[in-house]
Amino acid sequence: MIAPDPTFVMFRAYAMHAGVRYVAVPLAGDFQVDERAMLAAIERERPALVWLASPNNPTGRAVPVGTIERIVAATPGVVAVDEAYADLRRGYARAARHGVPHLVVLRTLSKIGFAGARLGYAIGHPAWIAEMDKVRSPYNINALTQAVVPALLAAADVFARRSRRCAASGRARRRARCRPRLRGLPEPGELPARARAGRAACGRGAACRGRAGQNLHGHHPFTTHCLRITVGTPARTTPSSRARARP
Repeated sequence: MIAPDPTFVMFRAYAMHAGVRYVAVPLAGDFQVDERAMLAAIERERPALVWLASPNNPTGRAVPVGTIERIVAATPGVVAVDEAYADLRRGYARAARHGVPHLVVLRTLSKIGFAGARLGYAIGHPAWIAEMDKVRSPYNINALTQAVVPALLAAADVFARRSRRCAASGRARRRARCRPRLRGLPEPGELPARARAGRAACGRGAACRGRAGQNLHGHHPFTTHCLRITVGTPARTTPSSRARARP
């Protein structure tokens, strides 16, 4: 199994649980997937499975569609693309494309307001879905969730509108205003930033001027002295709301 490094920690855990050798390919210096290194590792290792999270966790960078397509073309096994945020972003690979039988896309209802349902799904070639079903855990989806799913599917247009409102809210304008002040960051949105002053600066910057921050220092060598920043909603940017948010 091959995956970028760092990425969603469960990918490595899945390999350990399955007894599969895990090969981690370091990200490029700009927090993006190192396409050349990934292709070299695929050629060398001939993996049964390649994991890609887009956007990547914890670095927040989306994997370019061209990179995904070239990795898919080079991989002898399955490429699994984790698209947990597909409802809020564009430019994702589509498993339904003809001639790509070894691409599987993973989605979830968690990002449209139903994280508690713990319901995800895979999109892929019917032959691969049939193989996955053979190793699916018994009772992996509880009865209450199964009862709710038809109602959710019937209201798909409602959730689509909610996602569009979220993506088209004033956050884009606020990110644009923030960007000149956060020079050196790769793109607006949820971003990793390396604080020159070190870990103490990351701690002090945990929540400032409406931006929520997560200290990534110590999680992985690649994220040393890094702070992940998310631009908040207007309610979180007012002085009164910031005062209430302080512990």
